[in-house]
Amino acid sequence: MTTFFVYGEDGLTLKYLKENLSELLDKLDISESEDCTVFYRPSFGRTRHYGEFDAIIITHENAYLVESKWDGSSDISLGLKENQIKRHKILMWYQDKWKGETGEEWNKFADNNNLEFEREFRGKYIPYTHDKSGRPTKLATNLQYILKSIGDRKIHNILLVFYENEKPEVQQEDFIVIEIPYKTTNGLYIEM
Repeated sequence: MTTFFVYGEDGLTLKYLKENLSELLDKLDISESEDCTVFYRPSFGRTRHYGEFDAIIITHENAYLVESKWDGSSDISLGLKENQIKRHKILMWYQDKWKGETGEEWNKFADNNNLEFEREFRGKYIPYTHDKSGRPTKLATNLQYILKSIGDRKIHNILLVFYENEKPEVQQEDFIVIEIPYKTTNGLYIEM
């Protein structure tokens, strides 16, 4: 039998979502765990673009944009960094403005909204469907797929806080904070 070990907030997030999704949805007062979609670490182009959520959970009525912190992070009580918060604002901006455009229509969407987007999110831009050499861009492709999956569901911002011993005090404005205890198995590794 194969044994999997995970490490850090990414590993804890994967383990928790895989093993305790219904528990998380119960904490959010949602009873839709049987029929939902989970994107683990969906990428929107590293730091040069928007970065990666730790997860996005989509149920019948809601979409949960998930960030994770663990007590192995430097000063967890400080909460999320500005770029992490911005990522949530960016996806909510897209949901508000995007009306289902894909392909060339997405490029028109980018043309019509890039000025406002760049002003709102300083230095960030709406990607076009293809780069200068004609290859499809991953960022535009990923955004369209996630936005289509979210649709008009209500978006909630979630911060999962993993701790081993002492429950940290973490406040994060505009986020539902959920504290989750964990136990290490070998060293700092956690067995799945």
